[in-house]
Amino acid sequence: MPLYDYHCTSCKHKFEQFEKVKDRNKPTKKACPSCNKKNIELSICMPAVCDPVNVGVKKHDKGWTEVLSKFNRANRTNIQSKYS
Repeated sequence: MPLYDYHCTSCKHKFEQFEKVKDRNKPTKKACPSCNKKNIELSICMPAVCDPVNVGVKKHDKGWTEVLSKFNRANRTNIQSKYS
C-alpha cells in the first residue's frame, strides 16, 4: 500500500497516510487533523511503494553473481574485438 503526502491549504499542515491506490483521494474529503477545515489536497510526490528499511538488503546469491560476471566478460570481449 503506497504512502501518500497530503497538505492543508488553510494551515499548511502536512501529513502522510497509507492508502490504496484507488482510495488515494479519500483523505481530501476529510477535515484537516490540525485545523479541522476541509481543504486537504494530495501533494505532488512520488508515492513510496517499498519498505525503506529493507531496500537494498537482499543480495544476489553467488550463482547469479557468477552468471552476471561471465556475461560482462563475454560482452566486454565482443565489444573490444568489434572496435579494435
